Amino acid sequence: MKTKKVWAIILVVLVVALSAVVFVACDKGENDTIDVVIVDGAPALAVANLMREFKTYENYTINYKVVGGADALSDAIANGEADIAIAPTNLGAKFFNSGIDIKLASTNIQGLLYMVGKTEVASLNELVGKVVYNIGRGQTPDLTFKYILQQKGIEYVDSETPVEGKVALHYVSSGGELIPLLKAGKAQYGILGEPAVTKAKAVAGVQEIFNIQALWNEVTNSNANFPQASTFVLGKYNDAEYSALVNAFITKMEENVTFMNSSAENLTLAIDAVKALYKDTATANVNINNIGRCNLKVVKAQDAKASVTTYLTVLHGFNAKSIGGSVPGDAFFY
Repeated sequence: MKTKKVWAIILVVLVVALSAVVFVACDKGENDTIDVVIVDGAPALAVANLMREFKTYENYTINYKVVGGADALSDAIANGEADIAIAPTNLGAKFFNSGIDIKLASTNIQGLLYMVGKTEVASLNELVGKVVYNIGRGQTPDLTFKYILQQKGIEYVDSETPVEGKVALHYVSSGGELIPLLKAGKAQYGILGEPAVTKAKAVAGVQEIFNIQALWNEVTNSNANFPQASTFVLGKYNDAEYSALVNAFITKMEENVTFMNSSAENLTLAIDAVKALYKDTATANVNINNIGRCNLKVVKAQDAKASVTTYLTVLHGFNAKSIGGSVPGDAFFY
């Protein structure tokens, strides 16, 4: 009888001990999956080579998902489907201001917007009385161009047809929609991001007219361009215990830029990794000759704080809703 009691006690102790081990293992995040969501286009370049060679870290599995536009990306963030996101910088600010646990870990795209057109234009004033097509109403391509016009004292209006004394702005959803309009002559001028600019010049018979980054630097009296897209960390991964993971991810993104710029072969390998996840990706139009125009550069949060704050402050003064109502403070930066 005593022997049975002893064995029962031993069994209970073993069960409790095993439960503790399992609990600790789970608490450490063993076998966790990190979901990285990226909007298609140049932002996907920020992690292209990671998609082929940074799929695990210690006990973590890293999954990458490329989505077709800002709306799909916003849904993934809002629904808690993203642990890390490569997103427009102002979109991250909007989520931060809405109460989402999100921090900016680095900036990645330092502006890649250009105006193309059927005919040469020497100055922005020559666009008065003409229609300029744009992508992303209320997003960076739209806001930066409107701000530049405002600072130049040029009036603008939303219109599909020319308006006397003003620049008419008309919107389409993407470069994929705008390029055929340019080719058919239905649009004379348009603002696009690389790599769509290169494609437009090749197939639509247009030329580059303005570098939007250069115009931005002119009106803001800077030389830093603007932090168009950034890496954001969400939820529990902002806790200090995950800092090694986040820092490793940033380091891999730095290596990714060097890797892709080093040779056409390496760039092809990286872009093929994006294609495997999103077959119609716009990154297919990036090549070794135009990747520099995408202005890929990883700047860590604390080093990017000044440029991000300046950028968001400008957007706030121009359209507070574009960043969620206020310029985020230090808590926004990883």
